[in-house]
Amino acid sequence: MGKNQRSIFSNIRWGDLLLDPDPKNILATRLTVLLTWASVQVLWQILFISLATLVAALKYSFIATVLRSLN
Repeated sequence: MGKNQRSIFSNIRWGDLLLDPDPKNILATRLTVLLTWASVQVLWQILFISLATLVAALKYSFIATVLRSLN
């Protein structure tokens, strides 16, 4: 972008959009909030599953090491 060109997002007043939405855009605002919430939920689930997998891998590696040392 050149110096005279402005971003398409520069004219958006986010506070007005969320606190006092235009009735024409209220459905779009609600759907955007819902999509954001769903995305955050999916990311938390991915993080939780990744950590659970890591803990399980470490646990079984420790158990294998202990069993190998007993032989």
